[in-house]
Amino acid sequence: MKTDSFGEINSRWRKLLLDRFYIIAWVVFFTEAIIFFFDEWAGLLFLPIPLYLFRFLFLPSLLNFLAVGVASLLNQSDHYTEETKDFIVSLACFAVCACVELTHYVFAPVLCAPTIAIYISSIFGNHRTTRRLTLYSLITLMLATILAANELRAGDNQLYLDVAIAFVMILSAYGIATLMIKREQERTTSLSASYQKQLELSEQLNRDVLTGLYNRKAMFNMLRYEIRQMNTIHLAVLDIDDFKLVNDRFGHAKGDEVLLYIAKLFDSFVGKLGYPVRFGGEEFAIIFSNIEDETVIMVLEKIRMELSNHPFLLGDNSEKTYITLSCGVVKHHDSQSIDDFFKSADHAMYMAKNKGKNNVVFIQSNS
Repeated sequence: MKTDSFGEINSRWRKLLLDRFYIIAWVVFFTEAIIFFFDEWAGLLFLPIPLYLFRFLFLPSLLNFLAVGVASLLNQSDHYTEETKDFIVSLACFAVCACVELTHYVFAPVLCAPTIAIYISSIFGNHRTTRRLTLYSLITLMLATILAANELRAGDNQLYLDVAIAFVMILSAYGIATLMIKREQERTTSLSASYQKQLELSEQLNRDVLTGLYNRKAMFNMLRYEIRQMNTIHLAVLDIDDFKLVNDRFGHAKGDEVLLYIAKLFDSFVGKLGYPVRFGGEEFAIIFSNIEDETVIMVLEKIRMELSNHPFLLGDNSEKTYITLSCGVVKHHDSQSIDDFFKSADHAMYMAKNKGKNNVVFIQSNS
């Protein structure tokens, strides 16, 4: 299942919000039209009809659609950062709310309309955007108060109580919005930590406990992936020569020292060229992806020679013990199954054993 990135999620939500703002703008337009017809019927118009329609219907609606339309265009542009686009969308919501507030300042609840934009801004988790919209909300509240005090609510002492309540509501919205942002940030941090822990646990399940190399399960998963990607793959199977004698003579703890040293060699010589695997007691494998034949053979020979020349002090009498390994390597061809591919590499390893051990056998592709 495809997982969207954080940027893709934000982009999708910006578009969803802008679509809703378009709907709200149309609702406001039709509501204004209904209010006009009612006021005309009831004889409540305090301005000539053309001026009333311009101020209360056409101008606010034009500003609403313009704000949402410009925000939609800017949201599609590649010239702005994600944070800027988040702010633009939040600002479009504020513009619609502010138009309603400045148009219908007569109604006390409308003075609180910008709080919607403050809550909307919390979706994007940006404290600075929320603070800016709160400041803008306080400015439009002052403008609405001035308009009301000089027009329809002149001499109405209730106006200042309504403004005080709206002021408290705006500050409350800011406080709640910041808490929502903080809560979402904590939730995101918790989810990220949980996801990281799952990745670590998954990685541990794919690793050999002793050596830290990939295990048998991981090896076959990687082979499937490499084949699906149609990469050029070499598979080397390596087996320590006469390792049972080492365990029997010196003990398993000393045997583990040998295994850990070989894992260290893999880390030194393979690096990013391949994926080292321990799939059995003394059995190893290395998957090489998109590496030339000569390079694969060179790396395996370096590992073989470095190991064979390294003196292990496994006994109590400082006696030097030398360990060797046999290696078989094959190159995958298109018609070969994973099981057959592994069996071919394993067969090549036994050929190396039969040739006297401590050598590398490379079987060319049958393709």
